[in-house]
Formats: sequence, C-alpha cells, structure tokens
Amino acid sequence: MALAGEGRGHTVRAVALGQELIDLGHDLRFFTKGQSEDLLIERFGHDSLQIMPVPRFVSFGPRVSVTATGIMGGVFLLGIRNKVKQTIDDMGDWRPDICISDFEPVLPRVAKKLKVPCISFDSQHFTIACDMKNYLSVIHRMRISIVALIAKIFNPYAKLHVVSKPFSLPVRKNKYHLVGPMLRPSIENGNWEPTNTHIVCYSRAALSKCLPEIFNYSEELGLEVRLYGFHPENIPTHVKKMPISDQGFVDDLLSCNLIISTAGSQLIGEVATLGIPSILIPEPGQVEQDINARLAEFCYKNFVRIPYKKFSKDNVDRGMQCIEIQSYPELKGGARLATKIIIDYSENMMSEKIGKNQIRVNHSLI
Repeated sequence: MALAGEGRGHTVRAVALGQELIDLGHDLRFFTKGQSEDLLIERFGHDSLQIMPVPRFVSFGPRVSVTATGIMGGVFLLGIRNKVKQTIDDMGDWRPDICISDFEPVLPRVAKKLKVPCISFDSQHFTIACDMKNYLSVIHRMRISIVALIAKIFNPYAKLHVVSKPFSLPVRKNKYHLVGPMLRPSIENGNWEPTNTHIVCYSRAALSKCLPEIFNYSEELGLEVRLYGFHPENIPTHVKKMPISDQGFVDDLLSCNLIISTAGSQLIGEVATLGIPSILIPEPGQVEQDINARLAEFCYKNFVRIPYKKFSKDNVDRGMQCIEIQSYPELKGGARLATKIIIDYSENMMSEKIGKNQIRVNHSLI
C-alpha cells in the first residue's frame, strides 16, 4: 500500500485499512516518504515500511502554491520511470499480488510493470465519483476540478476506486465505492468526554499566523492547548508541544473541549463521529480543504469554518455560538466496508485468473 506523505490524514487512513488487512492474515508493506513514516513505524515496525519517493506540496509563506506544486509535480512525473525501477529493485524478492495506492503516482506504475492489479484508495477521487451540484456552487466545483485532474494523472490504471470521504454524497459512477472515514478502533469504540482541561490544535506551518489568536482564546477559557503538527519556536506556558503519536492524539481528542484544525477529510470524519465542537481553518491554497470545510459545515452541526484571512479570536467566539453538539455514529464501519470491497475484488480477480489459466490448459489438451 502506497500513500502520500503529506499530513496525517493519509497515514491514519492507511493505518486503519492496513490493520484490517493484516488482521485477515495478509502480508502488507507500506510505501511512502515524509511525515507518514513515524506513525507507520510506530504502529507496524520498521520492516513494514519501504521508502518510496512521493510528490510534495510547495509553499511560499503560509500559502500552498498551486502553480509551483504543479510544476514540481510535472518534474516528478518526468522522472517517474527511474522511481518505478528503483522501487521494484528495493522490493528485492518480495512481490505483491495487488497494489493499493492513496493519491500518489509511483505504485500504480509499479503495478503496471509487475502486471498486477492496482486499486485506488483515497479521498481525492470523490471529485470524480460524487455529484456535488446540490452542495457546492459552480465556482467551487470548477476549482476542485484540478484535484480530479491530478487524481486521474496519478492513477490512470485503477479498475476499482474506494473513496474514503466523511460525507454522504450521491455516487455517479459504478466503479467508485464511497465508504466513509477510516476510523481507528480507538475512535470507533471511544466516547467523547470533555475534561475541561485542554483544547486540541492540529496545525501546519501554513496556519502559523493563526496560532497567537488560538493561544489567546484558550488562555481566556483557562484551557491548555495541546499542539500537534507544526510547532513554532516560542509559545506561551499554557501551550504544550505534542509529539507525533497515534494513541496520544486519540486520548487528547477524546477528552478535549474543542478542536481547532486544518480541514483534512480524515480528521473531519473522526470529529463528526464523536460530536466534538470543531473550528476548521482550510490551509491557504488547499482547494480540497476549502471544499471539505464547506461540506462539513453544510452536513454536520458541530463544525464551523473560518477562512485563514478572517481567523480571529472574535470570530471563534461567534462561531462557537453557532455550533451544536451532535455525534454522527452512522459514519462508523468505513474501514470494514473498504476491506470487504477490496477483498471481494481481489478474490474475483484471482478466480478470473484461475479460470483463464484453466481455459489455457484445456485448450492445450485439445
């Protein structure tokens, strides 16, 4: 299974599906590079991970540059043959029966080279699979078309698309399966019980200018900030820099009074399931996050979206007055459903392969 290395959402999604497949007895190896490495090693050990190059976002100041990211992505694709060859060489004698790719372009081409099926498993294909005309304006649907284009370029070979998205949207193509968020057991079986001790903030460098307002807001409430993701050098005494940790983040999430975060699909699904009040700040230049935040605000009562340029303590106060505490347990079960779809597909593929081989044998006997 290969995954993009940016942010924690891809990693958490891979961990949830990966654990399901491992529990069923499958030999699974993860392919990635970047921020995902530590969480995967923490959960599955060093032997489970193979370093593989993946495209990265390019930022100037707080904003992701779509143009620069596109140029660097093009440069990445120009050299992809060497990356595919290196990835196969690094596998040694290990060979997969099926490849699963989460929004990266290398493993689909490895699968083609090895002549094995490749399954697309990500959130980005919702831009192709889902009909959003009743949820988003024409302008926003046009803006998100760039994500659809990248998804097609990254994985043009997939015959099956499993789309993990925390929204119930109409699916318009048969080969796409919308399965909801990939919830870890600690989230799926957990309950939100605020302890009036802290808020959780998941930030990235792009949101650094928002952090002083968040720190001031939490200080007025008398709550500690448990800061995950980006850590500035100088912080107030009531802010605690938290290390990357799967269980540590979940424990803090289940006991916080509020979460203020970027608008990644995975975290939105976790927070909606638990019913935690949440302020979403889409990263500047991140079109998908902007759409995620708009959909979350539209679909669920415990979310408020505040754009980066309008983020302030006063707007957080106003936003909190609009939030209603409500959980959405119907979002549970996404990981099990995704696993079932993938296993059913792989079994059908194996049956077809055996059938074709049997036909060849019979023909050779005639």
